[in-house]
Amino acid sequence: MVVLRAIAVALVVSGVASAAEPEARVGDPISMEGLRVTLLSVSELTRGERQTPHGVSGGGRRLVWLVEPSESPPSQPVIGDVRLTANGAVYNPVTNATSSKPFAPDIGVYDVATYAKKFPSHMGAKKLLPRARSLVLEVIIRGAKLEAKALETAQLQLGILPPGVSPSAGVTPRYVWFSANLKHP
Repeated sequence: MVVLRAIAVALVVSGVASAAEPEARVGDPISMEGLRVTLLSVSELTRGERQTPHGVSGGGRRLVWLVEPSESPPSQPVIGDVRLTANGAVYNPVTNATSSKPFAPDIGVYDVATYAKKFPSHMGAKKLLPRARSLVLEVIIRGAKLEAKALETAQLQLGILPPGVSPSAGVTPRYVWFSANLKHP
């Protein structure tokens, strides 16, 4: 696992425009910009998982995303911000894993086979046949206690680079948001 707090080169440049946000539910794939993205599972954090150097958060969610590039993508996507909204409000205003602010999200990047073997219960109910070069992103978002009946939406921002360009080239990616509803009224 690579925790992205340490990899600032591949993270978001804020203020970049994004495309319209398609919405799905947990387990529904979203195809856009040469990527297929699926929110595989959502779970509430345990007390131990809510512990940070800044203290214990009141709540939080683990969001497990499968990111699959198309057969001929120009490059792997760049990871941007992550958000969780509850009843339309941003749950934790710190949305970038490189932030030094309290309760910044944690993002782990895994090879699909390794993650599936280590955490089979987080892979969702559907049988998966991921494309080559696919990745699992495990996102931990901490914050206040969440209302049990809140309408929640998970959002993942990914950047698309021009063909043959790496994140270290200093080129600003074109960012798009992928959204999935977690609970419905």
